[in-house]
Amino acid sequence: MNNAKRLFTNIIFGFLLVMIWIFPGILHGKEIYDTVKADIPTDCAIDFSKDTPTVGLFLMINGDFTELEQMGVNIHSKIGNIVTVRVPIDMIDTIASLPSVLSCEIAKKAYPNLNVSTPFVRAPLARDFFDANGSGVIVGIVDDAIDITNPDFKYGPNDSRILYLWNQWGTTAPSPGPYNYGTEYTKDGIDNGSANLVDYFNHGTMVAGVAAGSGRNNTAGVPDSAYAGIAYGANIISVWARQGTDSSLNMFAADFILDGITYIVDKANNLNMPCVINVSLSLKSGPRDGTSLIEAAIDSLLANHTGKRPGHCRCGGKWRI
Repeated sequence: MNNAKRLFTNIIFGFLLVMIWIFPGILHGKEIYDTVKADIPTDCAIDFSKDTPTVGLFLMINGDFTELEQMGVNIHSKIGNIVTVRVPIDMIDTIASLPSVLSCEIAKKAYPNLNVSTPFVRAPLARDFFDANGSGVIVGIVDDAIDITNPDFKYGPNDSRILYLWNQWGTTAPSPGPYNYGTEYTKDGIDNGSANLVDYFNHGTMVAGVAAGSGRNNTAGVPDSAYAGIAYGANIISVWARQGTDSSLNMFAADFILDGITYIVDKANNLNMPCVINVSLSLKSGPRDGTSLIEAAIDSLLANHTGKRPGHCRCGGKWRI
């Protein structure tokens, strides 16, 4: 019996030694994931799809970008002295401690938040009263994808109302400068069928429909106006924002959202057109009183909009940016 007990003890001990030796290798990816999650709040938009997890940062710079450039950091949006970057997780402390960095905030997760329908906000009454339908205005949408084949977003066959579309997930050229990621499509590319885009989640299409759908895509045998969006006569610029994390989690990264807002405002400036931007996404953390870097950047961006009239941006609902 003693020999049997001794044999059993040796087997268990040997098994534990083997597990101690191989377990770290088996869980290498999970180890990185758990370590990062332990050090950074869970509401931060971390991308674990790469070998080294990355995270978006909002940086307030003293005006000298040399240190960031020397580190090989790619600056995305640049609004006054606030910039967005996306870097490996282990670079956060190094970047935050640079003399040129006055303030550093980690980009948070943002969640889809579709607003109520047009009758509830008395949009038809306002259109009749002001005799306006959005014509001559750009409606910008920062969300997930948009169904470019939907008749609601067309004047007619091969005649899209979408002037530009930036798929931040795209991997083929051209990418819009200065961001150097994603794929940009123009109206010509959409009209001739070269734009290849699928709306997997439908949230972006629904948001665009509420904001600017023409109502043409209805089979109820009623006038198009019955299902028209608020500004059904407007042109559209759409940004499919990157989530910055596992896409199945259906959440977005705030730095990519700000890049999308910047992109739309820049296009409106170049076209000398007024713009209204809808971001039906929201953050669950942060002050939300105008003092965060993303809020300050949006305020500055819209205040310096050079189109015919100042731009406006609506973000979130229950939890606002």
